[in-house]
Amino acid sequence: MSSIGDALAYGILGIDASVPPGPLSVRTRIKVSANGAAPAAVRELVDWAVAHCPVCDATKRAVPVSMEVEVA
Repeated sequence: MSSIGDALAYGILGIDASVPPGPLSVRTRIKVSANGAAPAAVRELVDWAVAHCPVCDATKRAVPVSMEVEVA
């Protein structure tokens, strides 16, 4: 495998059972500015937003997954 994309494809396609089908890591980069705002206040707002983000929460902790299949 030559890249992260290849590794992900190996897992998604079931080519390599040792490779999970999901991402191996997540990195977020935030670039923000606010005229007249103190840098500490901006950072506090970003930290609050990340702490309350449902996507960030779901990627930081394992959550139970259930599935119902009905074949008609």
